[in-house]
Amino acid sequence: EWRERGVVCNALRASAVLRGKSRQTKAAALEYGRARTSADLIVVLDADAVVEEDYLAKIVPYFYDERGERRSEVAVVQPDVTFKNSSQNFLTMHQAFKMEADAIVGNRAYIRAFGCALRPGSGAIWSAAALRAVGGWDVNMLALEGTDMSMRTRMAGYSGKAAANVIIETELPSTLSAYKSQQLRWMWAWAYLAKRHLASVLFNSFNGVTSDIGIGVLNGNVARLWFALTIVRPAQWLLLA
Repeated sequence: EWRERGVVCNALRASAVLRGKSRQTKAAALEYGRARTSADLIVVLDADAVVEEDYLAKIVPYFYDERGERRSEVAVVQPDVTFKNSSQNFLTMHQAFKMEADAIVGNRAYIRAFGCALRPGSGAIWSAAALRAVGGWDVNMLALEGTDMSMRTRMAGYSGKAAANVIIETELPSTLSAYKSQQLRWMWAWAYLAKRHLASVLFNSFNGVTSDIGIGVLNGNVARLWFALTIVRPAQWLLLA
């Protein structure tokens, strides 16, 4: 129909790639798609995500400076997150209160202190060059693949940014069984991240470990310790088991 009207439908070079009946991880699907695109920027959206009409117009400029030149050091930009079912029941209200604080306030603090977005999830937009530089997504990550990628790109010299003027809506688990399943996956993922990245955070050099976060300039070693504790804390029960 659109072609009959003279519209060139493939001008945006958009296509859908289906992997069939695959039981592999989300990270494996992301890597499958990344390896098959020539795009400079890659957006990650979950199936339940709702974005604003001007989402791309607002978030893409974070990859450019005031002169319109590309900021090659920026690996990821994460928008603010809200939850469309936050008032569904007590469980979703509890999650929304905690996760909005973590995703919005916490993420901004991590970015300003370490240049690293610790919780880039649905709605995050990534630099394809940064993803290639660290070897792409780790297909073995069962969850928190965005956190793993953010830390890997940070250690490679890239940084993350928070887009406070961009909002994405997503959903929370609304039943206790779904919530418990999600939390267990996340705890195992945090334990894996701690095992994988803790030594690098504490001992390897990477730029920008000190930064003004509104209360003064953090000492480099204090910043590293805070960063390390941030990684370990969500998985503490598994690590102590």
